[in-house]
Formats: sequence, C-alpha cells, structure tokens
Amino acid sequence: MTILTHIQQLLQENGQTCTLVKISKEFSQDRLLVLITVQQNKPEETLEIVAYPQQLPPALAKEETYYLVQFQYVFPLKVPSAHFEQVSSSLHFFNRLLHCPGFELDELKDQIVYRYSWFIKSSGLDALLLMQVIGSIQLSLSLFGGYIQEIAHGRKTLEDVLEQVIELAKKQSN
Repeated sequence: MTILTHIQQLLQENGQTCTLVKISKEFSQDRLLVLITVQQNKPEETLEIVAYPQQLPPALAKEETYYLVQFQYVFPLKVPSAHFEQVSSSLHFFNRLLHCPGFELDELKDQIVYRYSWFIKSSGLDALLLMQVIGSIQLSLSLFGGYIQEIAHGRKTLEDVLEQVIELAKKQSN
C-alpha cells in the first residue's frame, strides 16, 4: 500500500470523497484528489495531495520511509496583474494570522494557491492527524477565501476588508 492509497483509505473511512490519479503523460506524480467544502452553500472543490518520498541517510531512516506530503488548493480564478500588489499584501497579512500559513500568489500562472507541506513517516499516519490537517486547510480557506477572491477581482482592498471586520466587531460588542 502506498502512502497515497493509505491516505485515501483513511479519508474514505471518514466520509471524504477522493480519487487517486496515477502517473501519466499529464502528471509526473501520483496524486490524490479530495473533495472539500470551502464555502457553505457552494459546490465542493478539489484539494490535491501529492507525496514525495524522502531520501535520508540510512542511520536516520531506520528502515522507515519518510514523505513530504503536499496539500494544495488552487483558487478557481485568474488574478489580473493589476491586482497582484493588493493580493500579495493581503495574502501576507492573512498568513500572519494563521498557525499554519500557506496562501501564495503564483505570478507565473496568475493564480492563488493554498499549500500545506507535511513531513511524515509512513507509520506515523493516522486518521485523526490527517483529518486535523484537512480541517485546518478547510478552516483557513473558509475564513479567508471569500475575502481573497473579492480582492483578486478588484471588488475590495485589504483596507476595505479590515474596515468590514472592525464594523462586525463593533456590532458584536453592542
């Protein structure tokens, strides 16, 4: 059983819909595509998981295989170059608020991604840890994804978002 098939099994046991995509001409690595809820009342979106085996000195590996498991969500939009600076500042600001930051602007592809990297040994994988990682990613996307998309489309600035948050906080305290 590969690490991705093990992850797939654990996710399916926890009610997650996922599909394993094997290496092909299109993809240089196996990848696991997981349907996640990013925004309530919206269709599920895809989180991609790829595992890279790590080459460690034999004295460190102790007959275990270690992996760098990368979780990546690509926002379903193209960022106009005119909004790069505002988006970049916003992503930096939002990342500072997170324990596990992962928002990135890919200027070469005009995309925003959320990427989380997890270094793990094959025997260290369990359902609770995996579901916490997926849950953390979903929480980050649901908290900030809507704001990020508004900024990327040029409908709001980071300052507009902060003013909105201040207004909401004032309403909550009354």
